[in-house]
Amino acid sequence: MTTDSTARHLTRREALGSAAALCGLAVLASGLTQGQAQARMLPSAETLPDGRVKVPLSQLSRVGAVVVIDVRGERTAVVRVSRSTYRALVLVCTHQGAPVNPSGKGFACSDTSQGHRSRFRRNGSVESGPAYGPLERLPLRKDGTSLIVG
Repeated sequence: MTTDSTARHLTRREALGSAAALCGLAVLASGLTQGQAQARMLPSAETLPDGRVKVPLSQLSRVGAVVVIDVRGERTAVVRVSRSTYRALVLVCTHQGAPVNPSGKGFACSDTSQGHRSRFRRNGSVESGPAYGPLERLPLRKDGTSLIVG
């Protein structure tokens, strides 16, 4: 085995530059591209006395944004489907009631054990079955800088 006595060490600037480049690649690899449904639970959503939920519009700042909230015990996705359109979708498959999760540019049934691989578009319509109908929509309305869901 030979050793190279002329090996050079990275400078701090080179090391930080390499680390920044790796972080950038990690973000790209994780699928954080425009149009992807990147869902997150919204613990800061305010539950109103009547059970409806108040969601700040700032949490849905871009088309494709998804936040998951609990509305009267139902796991619900609030989705910004266009510049001025929002939907509140109950995350339960219309085929056999299995949970549905955000996935890619829409939603997917989590019960894949028996071929239940239903997929839904971001607006809740069926992309592929065996689901027979769209995800249930909850009423929502804009109230200033918030959406009221339920």
